[in-house]
Amino acid sequence: MSETLAQETAPNSYLKREERREILAGGIDPQAKMDPSEPIYVSSDTLSLDAKKRIFTYKGNVEAFQADLFITAEEMIGTYDENNRLKEVVCHSDVVVTRGDRLRAIANKAVYDVANQNIVLSEGPEVIERSNALSADRITLYIDEDRSEAEGRVRVKLIREQEGNEGVRSLFDAKKINKKSIKETP
Repeated sequence: MSETLAQETAPNSYLKREERREILAGGIDPQAKMDPSEPIYVSSDTLSLDAKKRIFTYKGNVEAFQADLFITAEEMIGTYDENNRLKEVVCHSDVVVTRGDRLRAIANKAVYDVANQNIVLSEGPEVIERSNALSADRITLYIDEDRSEAEGRVRVKLIREQEGNEGVRSLFDAKKINKKSIKETP
């Protein structure tokens, strides 16, 4: 490990959680795309790496962020290709995904497909965007497209924004909605 990398990944070099949240709270440009050249920062209690299989596993209090995308979980397993480019990340247990201050998603499983820039949430997923809430059996977040799709027992709570604002914004692709499944969440 190079000295620079060791310094960047040392526990004291990470921003404190409050500082990261303050940076992220600045909001995001919905049209902004993730820049794969941005560094990814990860902290956890343990890390195991299998270079032959190209698999890494972070366990315990995992926190990862890149630009304005922030993911926490109890376990994060990732794979990378022969060029050392990240391919997929699977998170388990108490997964929270945030992007700026306007999107927060929770689930017990999340699969981040790096090439397609989407995150598939399952095992009790819920997405909160502004004041609106969406829950379903499976929710796909399209990171660079500012949209989501929900499948299976979709439940939505829409809150109208104050006059002069944009009005209600869609959390999902309306073509996927089964009108009988829409109920206000408690």
